[in-house]
Order: sequence, then C-alpha cells, then structure tokens
Amino acid sequence: MGCLSIPFQRLPHQPKLFLRFLNDFSSVSQFYPHPPSLEAIQQASKSLDYPDSRRREVAAVLRETNTSLGSGEATAKNIDRLASGAVAVLSGQQVGLFGGPAYAFYKALSAIQIAHELTQSGVDAVPIFWMATEDHDLDEVRHVSWFHSGKRTRFELPAEEKPGRPVGQVKLGPAVEEIAKTAAELLGGASSPTIAKYLQESYSADETYGSAFGKLFARVFADYGLILVDPLDGRLHRVAAPVFRKVLATDPQNAAVLNYLGYMLADRGVKLDEALIMIKKAVELEPANGAYLDSLGWAYFRLGKYELAEDNLMKASQRMGTDPTVQDHLGDLYQKTGRLKLAAAHWERAVNEWNKTVPAEVDTDNLAQVTQKLESAKVKLAKEEPGNK
Repeated sequence: MGCLSIPFQRLPHQPKLFLRFLNDFSSVSQFYPHPPSLEAIQQASKSLDYPDSRRREVAAVLRETNTSLGSGEATAKNIDRLASGAVAVLSGQQVGLFGGPAYAFYKALSAIQIAHELTQSGVDAVPIFWMATEDHDLDEVRHVSWFHSGKRTRFELPAEEKPGRPVGQVKLGPAVEEIAKTAAELLGGASSPTIAKYLQESYSADETYGSAFGKLFARVFADYGLILVDPLDGRLHRVAAPVFRKVLATDPQNAAVLNYLGYMLADRGVKLDEALIMIKKAVELEPANGAYLDSLGWAYFRLGKYELAEDNLMKASQRMGTDPTVQDHLGDLYQKTGRLKLAAAHWERAVNEWNKTVPAEVDTDNLAQVTQKLESAKVKLAKEEPGNK
C-alpha cells in the first residue's frame, strides 16, 4: 500500500485559523495555551492535577466497558497504567456506520502514536478514544461511503421513525447484517479477510451504533491498547461533576453539560431548584432533545410537580419511547399519583427494553430495581382484584 503525505494547506476549505495554528503559531498564540508540538505536551503534562480517587473510579468504569467490547490484554494494561498515573492522549469521533469516515481511524492512530512518543520521551501516556455515543444526529452516522475499483459505494441504514435518542442507544436492526456482508466482500488487500471478520462480528442487528463501533475499534486496535470511552455511562457523569462545573464557568450555554449536571442533582434529590434551572436552560437550547425532556420531567417529579412531570416525560417518551429510563420514570410517576396499573405497564415496558438492550449497555442495578418494583406492583394489583378481596 502506497502512502502520500498531503500538507493541510493543500487541502481545500481549511480555516485560516487552523492553518496559522499549525504553521504560524505565534500569530494566534493568544487563543491557545500550548503550541502543537511534542515538547509543549511534555511540558503541559507536568502541570496536570488529577486526583487519585477519580483516576481509580474512571479506570474501573473503563475496564468494564472495554472488557465488554472485547478489548484485549494491551488495553487492560493501559488502563492499569492510567490508574497508576499515566497521562491520557485523547481523541474521538462520532460512532459512524462501519467506523465512519477514514479520519476516525486516523484520529485513533494519532492518539496511539503520540502516546507512544510521549512514553518514549519519559512521560508515561496511554491512548484514549472518545466514542460520541451521546450525539443525537443519527443522519450523520447511519451512512458511510467506500471507494472500490474507482467507484463510490454508499451504505446506509434506515432513519428512526421517532428521532431524538442518542445514537449510542439506537439499535442497528436486521438491515445491517446484509449491508455488512456486502461491505466485507468489497474489502481488498492482505488484511481483508481479518477486517471482514471484524466487521461482521461487530455489526449485527442487536448491536447499537455505539456498541458496534466500539467492538470494531476494539478488534482493529487490539494490539495497540486503545482505550475506548462510552460517555453514555452514567457512572462517568457522576465522576465528572466537578469538571462539569468548571466547564459551565467558561461555557454557560453548553446544553449537554447543563443537562448532565442538572440530571445528576435531580436524580440524587439535592439542590433541586438549581437542577431545574440548568435542565430548563438545556431544553431551551435544544427543545426537541428527548433526553433533556426526560431530565426536566424527572426534576419536576422530584419537586412534587406531578402534572409538569407527566407532560415532559410523555414528550420524552414520544421521542425516545424505547429508552428504559424514560419508562421507569413514568412508572414511578404513576405509582406516586395513585395509578398503579399504569405504573406497572411502564415498568414492564422498561424491563422489556432492558432485555432487548445489548448486554454491555445494560444498567444491571437499574434493571434489578425496576424488576422488583414491577413484581411488587403485580402482587398489589392481584390483591385488589374483586375475587381476591
């Protein structure tokens, strides 16, 4: 395979700021704390302050996530290094079909190479890839184009009937298996049998855009110890709460962070007025976002404003009805307002949705809690039937 290095300035539509950042840093240095050089990264790494307790929590989550995706021994060792103090070289990309555009792979390779060079220079570093599973733009990730024999071939999966869910929760569906088979047949080169096997192992009907992407990258980069991050994992949100507040101090219009922090507070039942303000602001910024509407409904529920809670939770369900958390929230609302039969119906729906979820993405604690609530409701409803009184 021949490789050709093309300077960014030869590529069309490159922003002037970006080109000056690369080629004339002094002219834009007021906008950036560090120049784009290995020496600058080495220097910056000396000033990092990351608490050991947070490292251990993050490492535990990453270990579980990467094991479920099929990552190997090299990744496990890198997670151990991260827990012991290694710095992270982070890259990331949307979880596009079949890995998305080529630069998703280039980004992963860049993180791997920079981490290697840093480690060789005496700064222990590991490569991390952030999978943008929380992105809601399904149209951007449900298709990909490949070039084969001088022609472009486009692969595309159907759109959702009710958009609004994070793409990392959207199942691929049965159509993906035939498309993956066709794509595998187009692969060329000495490694094509291996890559074809990875592709078809990763992309099956019951996988989501997030889990399939993660499994593919885990296999492709198994020998390089790439650590994959799934930001949909709620445990990472809790660990990141102090960081979120710092982000909001500099970017108060960040809808995702407003929702994360607001929901975390509401779910814990603390600082509810503050949580409501943050979530309402997130919804104002993205009014069609089903996850934000669920957060708003849950905050109102925690505040005892049940009519507003129902209104927003129903809107969330209309946009992302297969999300088990939304159904669980509706179940809790209906139980609280004396509508146990409706509550049981939504808890049962939540359990069914969890059971249809890829095992790696199941919140086992939540599933157990919902199952217990459902069984308890069934017992009470059975006692209320006329023949059992």
